[in-house]
Amino acid sequence: MKKAEQSIEDTEEKLSLLDAEMARPEVATDPVKLNELDQKANSLRTLLESLYEEWEALSEQAELSRKE
Repeated sequence: MKKAEQSIEDTEEKLSLLDAEMARPEVATDPVKLNELDQKANSLRTLLESLYEEWEALSEQAELSRKE
């Protein structure tokens, strides 16, 4: 579960950095660069969603193990 949590943290950090990069005026006014970064951000959001699902499944599994 720690590995999943670390992966989530790392991915959130990468996404935050990309969002900050896209907010820079020189990037925000460059449609090609903005589109490239937006595609990367969307990929990271998709990855983050699957990581949260994995973490949730592991969390439920750990909870069931504690009850046994």
